Amino acid sequence: MTLIDLFPQPDLATTVLPGPPVATWRKNDLYVASNWSWFEIVAATPRDYAAFNMVTNPHGNNGGRLLAVAFGPAGSEQVKYVGPAFTKGAFGLSNAIPLAVPAGTRVSIAAMSWTNALIGAQLHFFPAPLPDLSSLTRADYGPVNLLDGGGLWGTPQNIQWPATAHTKTAWQEIINLGANNVVTGAAGTTHVYQMMGLILSHSLSASALDANAFVFDFATGPAGSEEVFLEGLHSEAINSSDYSSPSITWVPWGRPAGDRLAVRVQARTLASLPQMGIAAIGLR
Repeated sequence: MTLIDLFPQPDLATTVLPGPPVATWRKNDLYVASNWSWFEIVAATPRDYAAFNMVTNPHGNNGGRLLAVAFGPAGSEQVKYVGPAFTKGAFGLSNAIPLAVPAGTRVSIAAMSWTNALIGAQLHFFPAPLPDLSSLTRADYGPVNLLDGGGLWGTPQNIQWPATAHTKTAWQEIINLGANNVVTGAAGTTHVYQMMGLILSHSLSASALDANAFVFDFATGPAGSEEVFLEGLHSEAINSSDYSSPSITWVPWGRPAGDRLAVRVQARTLASLPQMGIAAIGLR
């Protein structure tokens, strides 16, 4: 499976995601490049991309932030996208943007806020071409156990945390936890999906995430021969919150049924590790 390119990559020694400087909020035209302070995330894209997914992570509790994406050389950036970086309460967002990015493009991001609160952001670039979405008829959700309480979304696949900070776990299979699951089962994915939406669920325990940060890798394939398709997905929680971001991260799929899905994770600190779950939405 084709690896989804993520820029920027988090610093695995600190689990910190580099981000753009946050400019003071302005009422100027948001599509004028000089109104932003640009942060380069890739000097030249290595191949053609059909679209990208933007994931934002909060570094503080204040909302009211915008994120912009621009293409072009330093000093001549062309603003291509402006949108919200957070929801109310400063929960991060994951937005799929259907804009093509030619190979060799310099890509930069920038942020604005009415406060000086920091922001982290990653762009996930989808290699061209995207799967054919014109014949989609259904979206499946799982793994989930609707018979076990499970809070808002039922009980997703619980993540086993590492024993040491800044160290990745072994691969953990995303398995079927209940009879109502329709995405992954004992024999892997249950259908041929064209797109897969990966969900990092809210905490299922009473403990807060205490401004922790996590890095996730996702893979397919049998145990011992995992093939990574998404590496370095950064997720950051906010102070005194039982939620983390991102919400849904979309990846092109188009693979046969029977895929085994696996995840591995590292954490910034082991001081407060909640129950945290993985689920998926499969489009077919």
